[in-house]
Amino acid sequence: MPCQAKFVFGASLLVLLACLITPVLAQTDSTEELRREAFRQTASIQQGGRHWLIFETEFFTIHHQSTNAPDPVACQELDSFVTRTLNSLDPNGLAIQTLRENKLAYYLCNDATVEILTGYQTKGMADLAGRAVISSHFPHFHELAHLLVHLLMEEKPSQTHPLVQEGLACLIGGRWGRAPQTVLYTGWVHRNFGMGELADALTRDGFYSLPGGADVAYPMGAVLCEIVRRQAGWNGVMELNKKLSGTVEFVSSLSAVDVEEYVAEICGWDDETAGVELKNRMANIWPEFRRCGIYPAESIPTVEPTWEYSDSLSQVKLWNGQTSQVVWVKSDQFPVFLLSPNQNSSRAFSSLFKDHLPLKQYLGQRYGLRCDPENIALYDYATNQLVATWVASFTDEMDGCGTSQTGLLFEIGSQGGSALEPSEIRWNSIAIP
Repeated sequence: MPCQAKFVFGASLLVLLACLITPVLAQTDSTEELRREAFRQTASIQQGGRHWLIFETEFFTIHHQSTNAPDPVACQELDSFVTRTLNSLDPNGLAIQTLRENKLAYYLCNDATVEILTGYQTKGMADLAGRAVISSHFPHFHELAHLLVHLLMEEKPSQTHPLVQEGLACLIGGRWGRAPQTVLYTGWVHRNFGMGELADALTRDGFYSLPGGADVAYPMGAVLCEIVRRQAGWNGVMELNKKLSGTVEFVSSLSAVDVEEYVAEICGWDDETAGVELKNRMANIWPEFRRCGIYPAESIPTVEPTWEYSDSLSQVKLWNGQTSQVVWVKSDQFPVFLLSPNQNSSRAFSSLFKDHLPLKQYLGQRYGLRCDPENIALYDYATNQLVATWVASFTDEMDGCGTSQTGLLFEIGSQGGSALEPSEIRWNSIAIP
């Protein structure tokens, strides 16, 4: 790869992945050691948050370190995530009713407090024994996914194979500021640049030692779970999660062939060709994730735009279609941020908005579209997630959406996110940092 291409790739990768710091992947060598550590963490978290303020939602008792209660839209999304996830994983609906009667705990605090109470330098963690999430990120869907999957398991294991445990959590809840579809896209990026193979992550030790670490291993697990979901439904994914769970000793003993055969059994494949079948399925599914909700548009619509804006620096036009939005942005200064309408709330807060526009007050704008010729990204500020993106160097499309001279022309597809309805977004303000 030429030096210039390497620089562009590296810079773009930072744009995509720098939402939060990746923790060190942890391993535990014995079931007893894991049990002691879990007990210590639960006691530490509950003791540390015992005097924090409390805010109740449908499914949660939120203990928050700040004097301000969590953002109301984010709280609604937190509950909606529980409903949506359990409707998929527990179609009988028993778990939903149980959680209404016996709520989960969420400890919301700063990074330093998370580290003090958990013992790990991380943004968040699922406290399985304490039925809680502790995090500086809100809502932390990935860790909540871990907790919900654990609650649905009749026999609570000491450990689950990390490829499926983390892959399932990514497929359901994304990972640290990236929605599920963005995680799958990240997996395609790594695949496209030759960063890691599934065969190297099929054992527990292989997963933890994979070159590139968690950023490569987690999306790979998500794609594996998606293959199983398409073949055997969510029940099949949960069955795989169960079969690859048990004592620490059992999980560490699983070979690559063992994992392949479990996948084959659930998906109805021939055991003798399980490895080849899985490899072929992985190769065939990767191209589907080359796009992540944003892509170059073929032409400017001939009809009048739904919304437009202009000032001395910038011009913006937006067309709403049945399945996508077309956006044209021309500016003398990039990046350009387009923000959806303000919402009236005294509790509105977004850590991601603060990072992007530190000098601008957050007034509950749900979505933000960041545009420049190399990277276009759609953010959900209420849930602090990247929900759709286009990075020119990843798809070898430099100037694919236009240039600063001609303007950027691109589409936001309706597949931009399960909780996102792009056709209903109305941009009514423009902010240039």
